[in-house]
Amino acid sequence: MTHGNSSSVLASSRMRYFSQNIGNFMTTNPILYVEENHIGRNFIERDIHGRLYALLQLLEKVSFDADRDRLFCVGDMID
Repeated sequence: MTHGNSSSVLASSRMRYFSQNIGNFMTTNPILYVEENHIGRNFIERDIHGRLYALLQLLEKVSFDADRDRLFCVGDMID
């Protein structure tokens, strides 16, 4: 298994755990700490309000690379 694949498996495992435990997580840890991103960029999105297509267009415009970059959604996802 290559380093890239093991990282993907680890990230997938973390996301699965996070999604299954989001309620407990948010009440006990209001601040999420993440490791520094040494290989890409970090983007922070707030208040999509159901405009996913517009967000995807912006990510395409900045050449967002899902293998290297990270997107943090911190606001309202829907109205």
